[in-house]
Formats: sequence, structure tokens, C-alpha cells
Amino acid sequence: MLKPVRILNKLFLVLTVFGLAYFFSDLATWGFTIARLRAKQPLGPSTGLDPYLILKQKFTLEAQGGQSYVFISEDGNTVLKFFKEMPRPWIPRIPFSKYHKKKLTKLLRTISGYRLAFERLPQETGLLTLHFSPTSTPLRTILVDRLAIEHPVDLSSFYFVLQKRATPVNTFSEETLTKVATLLKKRTQAHIADHDPRLQDNLGWIDGQLVFIDPGRFVDDAHASSDLPQKFLDHLP
Repeated sequence: MLKPVRILNKLFLVLTVFGLAYFFSDLATWGFTIARLRAKQPLGPSTGLDPYLILKQKFTLEAQGGQSYVFISEDGNTVLKFFKEMPRPWIPRIPFSKYHKKKLTKLLRTISGYRLAFERLPQETGLLTLHFSPTSTPLRTILVDRLAIEHPVDLSSFYFVLQKRATPVNTFSEETLTKVATLLKKRTQAHIADHDPRLQDNLGWIDGQLVFIDPGRFVDDAHASSDLPQKFLDHLP
């Protein structure tokens, strides 16, 4: 009678150890895996600069946001972004179809925001390349994860974005606020609204020009406002 109990206890112990190992591994790597980012279907046209030459250097995982993993190029000039909404490949579509549908919906929303930004505000977002469809031409590079492990990879089958690297805005002087207002006016004239309320976290400098760092929540809106959000003003130092 004790044998089945012992088997269950051992099984429980194995599952617990595996679960803890997975949890801490996921925590240490921010959940970044090469397998998770591989694309299987086209989600829109690829456009912009040919990424081949830019990708001939290492890119190191520097940060993560709500939507993206952010890698910095070896020369420090370019940002390479991958989308976190990609579903984990080891979770089957059946019976988890709702999970996959939810992930795809969020991914398409983010991709739509980047396409809108590239079409209407390329200079104001620093976007260089949008790669939203698998291609036959190899795009080889080396990705360095949080554990300093190097991953030689061909990005031709990945969704990704290349963007000029921006320096975050640390202080909001009167002059900077004037430039923020001008930037928001340009966004309004392009009929774009931003559904991300954290404006102060979405601004940066590229060669002295103020830009939007993350257009992933941009949406088409003929009635977008160019006024400085009150929440933004309330959080200024």
C-alpha cells in the first residue's frame, strides 16, 4: 500500500524541483528564449533599411518593457527589439487556443503601432527597419542574453524592429517641455494617438532631436490631442 504513495511523493518532488528550476531560470533570463521568438507566418510587410549590415555585430540584451526585449548593438548606435507577445512554443494550441489567440491579438496591436509610426513619423521615432515576415535571405547575428551566453542566430525567421538608440529624457526643463509640445503636435497632425499613458517614459534624444522611444501603442485617431497630458505634468519634478 505504501508503494503508490512513495511513487506519488517522488513524482511531486520531481515536479516541484522542475517547477522551481523553470521559475528561477525564467526570472534570471527575463523569459527570453530563441525558440519563443521564432516566427511562423507573415504578419505584415517588412520595410525600411536592409538590416544585413547592421546585424553584422553582437547585440546584448539590455532591458525589457511590457512589449519588447531590447538589445543594444556592439557599437552602441542601434536598438534591436523582439516582441514579448510571442506565445511560448511549448504550450500547445489545443486546449490552450484562448492563450494563443490573446497573444496574437496583442502582437498584432503592437505591430500595427510600429507600422503606423514608420509610415507617418519615422524621424520622430528613429525607426530603421520593420521585419514582420519570414524571409529566405539569411540575416545572421549574435544575441547575448542576460547570462552573457552568446546565441548565433539567423533572424530571417523572426519578427523584429531596428531603431536608432535614444538617450532617455532625465530632466524636463521649460525648453524640453516646449519640444515635447511640438512633438505631440506632430503626432496629432499625423492623426496618431498613444494608448500608453506613460509619456515621460516614452521620450528620448537622438542627435538632439526629441523622439518617441516606443510606438507600440500608437493607434490611428483623427481626433488625437496635442495637449500635454495632465498626468504627465503632475509627475514632473
